[in-house]
Amino acid sequence: MNDDQSQPTLHAFRPVPKTGVIYVTTEAEKRGFAPKLVSMEKFGELDLTKEENVLVITSTYGEGEPPDMAKSFWDWLKGDSAPKLDHLRYSV
Repeated sequence: MNDDQSQPTLHAFRPVPKTGVIYVTTEAEKRGFAPKLVSMEKFGELDLTKEENVLVITSTYGEGEPPDMAKSFWDWLKGDSAPKLDHLRYSV
């Protein structure tokens, strides 16, 4: 694996739990990824068609509903305007 392989990590929770973020980014770096932490509110800054790997970390409430900061990402992802992401490896 290439040492500079990008791995966007989209998160949606408030406040961001720093210990969890540190753990995830450290483990990703150990495995040859270059983690890039991005709030789901800013998912538009990413071009997911050019990414190979994405890690999504989010909380839920009620019966699995996404938090407010993830709603627009989820609506976009399941909408008709979202690009095909068949190549994308992801983990939630």
